[in-house]
Parts: sequence; C-alpha cells; structure tokens
Amino acid sequence: MRKVRTVWHGHRFAPPAGHGYYDLSPVWLATWSDGTWLNGPPAIVKEISHDTRTLQPGDIFIALRGRRFDGHDFVEKAFHQGASGAIVCRHRVGQFGFRMPLLAVEDTREALHRMAWGHRRSLSSLVIGVSGSVGKTTVKEMIALILESDGATVRSPASWNNEVGLPLSILKLRHRHRYGVFEVGINRPGEMENLAGLLEPDWAVVTCVGPVHLEFLGSVEEVARQKRRLLEAVKPAGKAFLDLDHEWFEYLRSGIRCRVVTVSAEGRDDADYWVEMCNGGHEFFVHERRSGESHRYGINFPGAHMIGNALFGIAVGREAGIPARDIAAALGRFEPPPMRWEVQLEDGVLFVNDAYNANPISMRAASSTFDESTRARGKWLVLGGMRELGDRTNMEHRGLGEFIAGGPWSGVLLVGELGARISSGLEGRSLDFPVICCRDALAAARTLVQRLERGDAVLLKGSRRERIEAVLRYWHELRGRPFSKSEDPDTEGDI
Repeated sequence: MRKVRTVWHGHRFAPPAGHGYYDLSPVWLATWSDGTWLNGPPAIVKEISHDTRTLQPGDIFIALRGRRFDGHDFVEKAFHQGASGAIVCRHRVGQFGFRMPLLAVEDTREALHRMAWGHRRSLSSLVIGVSGSVGKTTVKEMIALILESDGATVRSPASWNNEVGLPLSILKLRHRHRYGVFEVGINRPGEMENLAGLLEPDWAVVTCVGPVHLEFLGSVEEVARQKRRLLEAVKPAGKAFLDLDHEWFEYLRSGIRCRVVTVSAEGRDDADYWVEMCNGGHEFFVHERRSGESHRYGINFPGAHMIGNALFGIAVGREAGIPARDIAAALGRFEPPPMRWEVQLEDGVLFVNDAYNANPISMRAASSTFDESTRARGKWLVLGGMRELGDRTNMEHRGLGEFIAGGPWSGVLLVGELGARISSGLEGRSLDFPVICCRDALAAARTLVQRLERGDAVLLKGSRRERIEAVLRYWHELRGRPFSKSEDPDTEGDI
C-alpha cells in the first residue's frame, strides 16, 4: 500500500496538496482488511457500525462476535435498516441468501483493527491519545471541546476506549478533521501495547495512575507500566502531557522519546502550566513557564480534580497554539458526560449522580467534593462497591470506610454485597450518622424514600456494574413518578 506523505505545518499536520482519495472508500477497506467484496462494492460508505440500534442508512455493518452475541445474526436486519454493505467472516458467507455487498474477511475483529490501522496512517490529523486511571473521559471531552475552537475535531464517543471502541472511533476520522482525540482504556496486560500501536498518537496524555483493574493487572506498578506504553508510542517530534504533582511522574516520563509537557494543579512553578487558585475554586489563573504569560479560566463544576482535568485541556490547547480566550470560552461551555457529577434537583432533594464508575481514587475525590461543595440540610452517601481490585478488594473498601468515617453525613447507604464491605472501615467507631447496608438499589431507594427530607442532598457513586444510578429511578417510581431519563450509556467504560 502506498504510503501517504505527512507534512508538518507548525503545530498541526496537513495533507499533501492534490491528494485525491475518498474517506473510507470500499477499495481501501478491502485492501486494509485483506478482504474481498462479494456482489460488488457498495456505492457509498458513511460510517462503520457494529450496532444495528444506532446504524444509519449508508453505513457498513461489521459483524463482530462477542461473549453474548454474534453480529452475523444481525446482518439481514442491518440491510433492512439501510446498510450499504456488511463485513463478515468468509466461512459465514454461505448463510446469507441475498445479493448485497459483503466484504469477506478471515476474522472481522482482526479486520476492524487492520482497517483502523490503515485509515489512521492515511490521515494528516493531529491525533491525541488520552489515558489514565481516573478522569480520562472528562479530559478527553475537555480537550476535544477546546480544539474544536481551532478546527474540525473528532473524538471517541462516550467511553469507546477498548479493542472494539478505539478502532471504531479511529474510523470516524475524516480528512477534514484537523484533530482527533481518542480515549485509550485497558484492564489486562498487553492491551495498551496493541492499542497504542494501533493509534500511534502524535500527542498523549496520561492523567494519573492508581489502583484500578488490579484483578487482571495485579499491581499498581503494572498499571503504571501499561500507561507508559501509550507515552512510549509517541514519536520524538510529539508531546506527552503529565502531572508533575503525581507520585508516578518520574516513572512515567522515563524512557519517553518526545518532549514532556508538565502540569501542576498544586501550584508548582517548575511545571510548564501551573495553577493559582482564586474566587473560591471555580476560577483560577494558569501560569505558563515558557511564555511567562498568565491567564484566567473558570469551570462550572466543583472539585480540585475537575481543575486538574481542565488543566490538561488548557495545556493541550495552548501547545496547539489556541488563544487563551478561546480556551476559556470552551471551558465555560463544558458539560460533563452522563453520570459524571450529573446534578438533578428532584422534589427539593439534590441528587449528584456520579455513578458511571468508581475506584479508590475517584471515590475519595467525589465524597470530598460533595462535602465541600454542597450546601444542604443533610448529606447522604449512597455507595456501591469498587470492582476489579483483586487481592486488594477488602483493603481498599475498608480504607474507603475509614476515609468517610469523619464526614458530616446524615447517613451512609452501602449497596450490594461488595458495597457492604465498606462497612469494615466504619465498625467500632463512634459515628454521628447511621450506616445502612442495602441488599440492592431498590432497597436503597426504599430507605431514601423513608428518610430524605426537602433540602437534603445525595451522592450516588459506585462501579459501573453496580448500577447505583438505578437508585434514583426506583426512588421516582416508589414516589409514583416514573423516571424517564436515560440512565445507562450503551458502552461500558474503563475507569
């Protein structure tokens, strides 16, 4: 396959003049995947879709096999919904008795990776990879919003960050896009090397390293090693963005070939970008070491961790040459993804739905921010368990219990068997609040119906599979008011 020459123009890539090819052309898809079109290629290719629930006319459906489904069973449905073609395994071609464009490949998952790899290398967009144990989805969204002020930008939808979500996200890039911002998440050894090699980022951001996915990764050291793989994939002309305050900073920066851009939310003036707080925490100055400039920014959401997230976005934007005023305007428009500090006032009770996911770091940050930022008659914690902690499961849940023991809570509800383990850190202490272990989300909702009063506030937090957001739905139903708001994103994410 002919290599596309890439030209560096200042802070961004630009394609060579007069380069004539189509985005996602059927010919290139067949070439990259080593596949063969049967019944002729489709006349149009808009997107690659793996889900008939979201497929649009003109999309090509790729039949992926998962633990609970086989996409080959949905090919006919995809064509009925307007798919222009389908990508299927060669040995399954015989099951389709209709004459529609089929791209026959050896393995559809492998073909997806090969197509994304080829497509990525045919483009001149500045590609940014974002990873980290906490905050990567929020940081990805902030960076994309900021970069949009400078040019067309594509980002990973929701938390599409794994071996299926990342290549599908890459295939959304088009030649008109100046920037691509992609989330990269892993939970097993070896995954980051594969995903980083697929993405080959020009710039990379690692937000932090913490005790997540230990059931499969084994140790925090292995988490750090996997995150560093993304940084190692950045070429010497690229940039890596790291938190100078973080305990794993020196390890992460070691062996990196590119320039390291440092940030410090704690105000270290030896960082490239460092924060000086003002106005109670919602507004802050960012000082730039290289330029000597200082600029004022604001965010609409509480918590030191949110300022740290914004700082990564500011640093990326400034390194891309975007004026500070445009970055400030973008941050002012920022809305967090669903179930990330989603505030809802319901019949005089304030619910903070932060239930998309949880780990020991984010649990502590959320409870502290909830305490510091919420003015309420009574403050309630509704907490589920933290999954994938391996041998540290009991220790981390006990540690969380010890952390919240001194809080000014009106009550703490621990949901499910895993959530109940938090109580081990509360036992034997003189507490000013009740601790109630609830069998499930419905039991927790019943308790809240009985105990909440107008003026109270509730924090909902737990790992994705704990489905703690269901507490709010049940609370509405028990009060005779059905809750219609979507509570569950389509894609499970990595924290």
